[in-house]
Amino acid sequence: MTRLEKREQKKLVKHCGAYQIRCNTADLSHKVKRKTDAKRVVGWMNSIPGYFLLFIMTLSIAASGMYGAGFRVGYKVYAGNEQIGTITQEETFNKALDEVHSTLEENFGEDFTLQEEPYVKRGLVNVKEETKNLSEEMISSAGEISEGILIKVNGVTAAIVADEQTARQVLDSLLAQKRQEYANDTAEFAGDITLEQQYVQTTSIQDGSAAEQILNGESETAGTYLIKSGDTLSVIAEKHGMTIDHLRSMNPDLDGDVVIAGQELIISQPQNWLSVRTEETITYEEEIPFETKEEFTDELYLEQVEVSQEGENGTKTVEALLIKVDGQEVETQVLKEEVTKEPVAKIERHGTKERPRDVATGKFIRPTGGYLSSGFGARWGTVHQGMDLANTLGSPIVASDGGKVTYSTFNTGGYGYLVIIDHENGYQTYYAHCSKLLVNVGDRVAQGDQIALIGSTGNSTGPHCHFEIRLNGVPQNPAGYVTL
Repeated sequence: MTRLEKREQKKLVKHCGAYQIRCNTADLSHKVKRKTDAKRVVGWMNSIPGYFLLFIMTLSIAASGMYGAGFRVGYKVYAGNEQIGTITQEETFNKALDEVHSTLEENFGEDFTLQEEPYVKRGLVNVKEETKNLSEEMISSAGEISEGILIKVNGVTAAIVADEQTARQVLDSLLAQKRQEYANDTAEFAGDITLEQQYVQTTSIQDGSAAEQILNGESETAGTYLIKSGDTLSVIAEKHGMTIDHLRSMNPDLDGDVVIAGQELIISQPQNWLSVRTEETITYEEEIPFETKEEFTDELYLEQVEVSQEGENGTKTVEALLIKVDGQEVETQVLKEEVTKEPVAKIERHGTKERPRDVATGKFIRPTGGYLSSGFGARWGTVHQGMDLANTLGSPIVASDGGKVTYSTFNTGGYGYLVIIDHENGYQTYYAHCSKLLVNVGDRVAQGDQIALIGSTGNSTGPHCHFEIRLNGVPQNPAGYVTL
């Protein structure tokens, strides 16, 4: 195939699977500058001597009978000493040269220049041999520029090879290695790879083995790191395989060596260029959570809830597609489910009946003001079964919740004047060391009703209320029930 035929081939843009690869294109740093050699030649040919020469050549063509054979006075296009084209109009050359400059700037940037600019010489040409794609001939004549295949990952150039066949061989070879490594014949590369034909510097084209080595390596991607207490720049840099200067360059807003816990830094993270996506079908058992159903009844008071049936989870067998990237699970797609045990719903009965004031709410309030002088638990070699709330003598004591008074008299066991209220829900409350009792056994009281006054009777070292909460007779820590 001749060079002209090769230049007739259209630019290829191929799609090839899914990959993620680092850009390895060489830096291009020249500038396109049009030389004036061609214009000087054309200018001379357009001068009086040039027109005289043209006139003589025209007469010669007519006399020799060559005009009928397609010969005309035109232009021969040269690159160095090599003729690369034939044209009949000067404008064709100028237009082609402009196209060359635009193409080079688009591919290599503004700072690129050809070592040898094309130029023209006026002379006898055959119109039947006029060059059709002069701009492409100009580019291909420069040995420093070649067409190559860019292997792009998500739009970023990763490697450059000579042709599409080499690119596909590299990718196929790497994919075969990865499939063997993961023991999965259906593994594919994650990411989007395209093959694109483009003009490149000849020196940037890599052979297959070099391109394969690059694509099989690691890249650096930007990530974030949340600074922890005790972190320093040197510790963070070492932890992520970076230098302090590199860390600073990625975080220009850093103020000296000071880092603050909770601050985020941009860090460099290694990542495989060729991430591998695998799929496998898995089967597993999964619980089916039970639902809670509510029923309303006037047999219970408002805000009173009773469980009439406990809930029980069910089970199901799940068949799913497990998707991993580089061995890490990224997605699970459920394909099929089969229930093996139906769940049993939990049934709650909610009361609708208005609650009398003297019926327990199930919630406790603090019985008096003052301050906590002694808590629940071990004290003086024994177990203190309640909490002591110190207050001034004669301050009011109120019922912590509604219920029925079952004890209201002086207790000789150390409590002094004592009130006990049964809340008729398994709870009882004790109010000891009172100076005066204001309720009698059998009285019903509502939450917040005054039942006694602060005193220091019985085994007491000062005016306070010894307050107990018991559940089915067992003392509980009141701090878990009331706000101090």
